[in-house]
Amino acid sequence: MRWTRRLTMSLSLLLLLGYSACTTVPNSWNDDLRLVQSREDYVDKHPNEQFNKYIERGEVIRGMNFVQVSASWGLPETRRFSKDKKQEYWTFFGKDELSGDWTRYTFVFEQGALIDWQLDRHFAKNGALTNYQTPGGEPGSSLAGPPGSSSSGSDRP
Repeated sequence: MRWTRRLTMSLSLLLLLGYSACTTVPNSWNDDLRLVQSREDYVDKHPNEQFNKYIERGEVIRGMNFVQVSASWGLPETRRFSKDKKQEYWTFFGKDELSGDWTRYTFVFEQGALIDWQLDRHFAKNGALTNYQTPGGEPGSSLAGPPGSSSSGSDRP
């Protein structure tokens, strides 16, 4: 019963990829007590910030700065800059524990604010990554609900 519910939620969220307003961390990240504590600490220290409701839920939305994204998702796996140094790219990886699929999230910052992101999905079969897909549609179209996430993006700005 539990796996059926998780599968249904995962499929529903995949359909919502292009229609929502924020991106949420994979469930496994919500089990990381340091990350949960980071979110709580940030919100406690900045009680009137406009993005607090997203940070509390482990979501990232356009307009957040580096500190807000870090409070919500932690530090990125990699950071790099465009050749002209006008944009900074942060990369995070999330794994769907049920299927073994991986998602790479690449956030794009300009003048210290998140302006866009890209999702790249790696599908697993029999424990090995078998193919690579970049979701279609508008780049950075906004609720990228990773597998296993329960966020629906219902309170979009």
